[in-house]
Amino acid sequence: MVCSLLLQLNKELMDLRVVQLEPTGDGRLLEHPPPATLPDDRRVVLDVYGSLLYAGARTLGTKLPDPRGAHHPVVVLRLRGRTSLGSTFFGVIAGYAGQLAASGGRLYLSGVEPEMVAQFHHAQVKDNAGTIKVFQASEVLGESTIDAVADAHTWLVGQAGDSP
Repeated sequence: MVCSLLLQLNKELMDLRVVQLEPTGDGRLLEHPPPATLPDDRRVVLDVYGSLLYAGARTLGTKLPDPRGAHHPVVVLRLRGRTSLGSTFFGVIAGYAGQLAASGGRLYLSGVEPEMVAQFHHAQVKDNAGTIKVFQASEVLGESTIDAVADAHTWLVGQAGDSP
């Protein structure tokens, strides 16, 4: 039993992959490795492959781009298809949102299944002091991410007006 658990945790560590999504201009998306650090006053859309339970959530925390030193960094993290997220994930995501907020940034979670939205409320992660915005998944693939990107753009334009 212990060996099985250790093998599963190791698999979660090895299988987790974070990619950045960039539009090509013709309606398609390009996947490539995420930046090590976040750019100033721009949004980065990330997608995650692999489990976000237990060790996977901790691994996610180590693979997210570093917001330190960036000015108004924005991350849109796609969570489509996730029907279960544990307390470790909520802790990791709240910590990352705090790092983004310390740089004047914000975290967007898109593709959140309707039944998961309640978990975000319960975990007190949703709209964590204005640093996390949750966008519920719809029947249209990518719609909530497009909405999150549009909201992020509007927010960034507003932040530019606040800069000295």
